[in-house]
Amino acid sequence: PREHDDIMSGVDELVRRGWADPDRLFCTGFSYGGIMTNWAVGHTDRFRAAASEHGLWDYVSCFGTDDCHLWWQDDLGVPWQNLERYRRMSPMSAVQRIKTPLLITAGEVDWRCPASQAEQLYLALKKRGVPTELILYQGERHAITKPKRAIDRIRRISAWFARYGGQPFEDDSAEGYPDPE
Repeated sequence: PREHDDIMSGVDELVRRGWADPDRLFCTGFSYGGIMTNWAVGHTDRFRAAASEHGLWDYVSCFGTDDCHLWWQDDLGVPWQNLERYRRMSPMSAVQRIKTPLLITAGEVDWRCPASQAEQLYLALKKRGVPTELILYQGERHAITKPKRAIDRIRRISAWFARYGGQPFEDDSAEGYPDPE
């Protein structure tokens, strides 16, 4: 989609200005940003690693299982009458091109971006041999609301990026918080 082109133009400009190292680019996004992350890893290999948080993967299989299917219907019609367009617009359409290591997070009871979308993405990448991990936050919805889990989320994304050459997160402000359940 056009948003991906806009984002990549922004990345190009950051690199051009010397504010970003083209050999150490990472990508993350939450909700629609997670959808864009899923799209990006299928359409560019510029990122060393990515983290998709609470995003969608397959617009056909999520139709009717989320709370925003009416928005999709307004934009795309219903899947059974416009299957090709739904498939083309879904990040899943580029699964064969994904090489970027991808961390995937989801809330177990997310009604906006159902956990099944994260599970489908994870399984597709595992079967293709793409490095991936899935973190499913039990009892969480579309946001991580418990502070210790929010801290865990940041630490895990940071560790994922550090594994692929990113700057490790060294904030000790979360000391004293118990580990996530």
